[in-house]
Amino acid sequence: MIRRLTGALRRRARALLRRRTGRAAGGDWIELRARRIFILPTRAGWAFAALVLILLLGAVNYDNNLIFGLCFLLTALGLVAMLHAHRNLAHLQLRAGQGRPGFVGDRLGYRLWLRPGDGRPRYAVELRPAAGPAALTHVGRTGTDLWLYRASKRRGRQRLGPVTLGSCFPLGLFYAWSYLEFTHSELAYPAPAPPGAPLPDRAQGELFRGDLDPGNEDFRGLRNYRPGDSLRHVHWKAVARGQAPLTKEFGAARAPDCWIDFNAAPEPDTEARLRRLSRWVLEAERARRGYGLRLPGLEVPPARGTGHRARCLAALATFSVPT
Repeated sequence: MIRRLTGALRRRARALLRRRTGRAAGGDWIELRARRIFILPTRAGWAFAALVLILLLGAVNYDNNLIFGLCFLLTALGLVAMLHAHRNLAHLQLRAGQGRPGFVGDRLGYRLWLRPGDGRPRYAVELRPAAGPAALTHVGRTGTDLWLYRASKRRGRQRLGPVTLGSCFPLGLFYAWSYLEFTHSELAYPAPAPPGAPLPDRAQGELFRGDLDPGNEDFRGLRNYRPGDSLRHVHWKAVARGQAPLTKEFGAARAPDCWIDFNAAPEPDTEARLRRLSRWVLEAERARRGYGLRLPGLEVPPARGTGHRARCLAALATFSVPT
């Protein structure tokens, strides 16, 4: 009987908490209404209440009006502190922004924007995720942003999870807090494997995307002069012969593109292969080579650059074996 009653009370408490938990999809604002804010005395608050009670007992016992006045003054101070602790969070708005992805084992960054819905500054606001260090900030009239971090233990999309937003402002006698739930997530890329297998090269006989990149090393030919071309590259001999001005073009030898193929990884299992591919993506980008990615059911055309690197790593992070 007692066990059933305890279970019913717990279910009721969880249902009440879910109704009062702020939830928002990515890009949506959460506003803390009065029903979403909880408040309880801190340890200092309980000690303050005990002090007021002792003063009240002493005033009654000795019939001392001065102690009565001090007791009533402290009680009023506590009530005002409780009111301001609640108002410090009421109508505060939050939204999740673009964060920082990372590799498995690193910390993922989640960016949160805060602004006061009523234009009043907020002080000593603490955000504490379920897994990760807390962050403390002040929110001005125009709002502010802060970063929360959590460790990633597996690849794929990682949600920030529940966040507790609280504050002990102004006197530390009361702790006001609210629970928030964000659906925003960040990617955890496969952790790069240790250096080992070399970066795969293209097969013999395949065509390259090009042999030269813009540069100053090798002469590529002549083209018509365009306004803005460097005078050092103008073909002055042609100008001296009365011909139309020409500009010399130079280039640097380009390393051939390579395909980072899932089937080319020497590791036996899927996760180890993804870690090896993650290493190859970083090595190819560091060598400034064009590279493409081939996974079962997915192919990313060859390219290079920060955006291409992010696309390839995201494909590795979200890869699942086709069934």
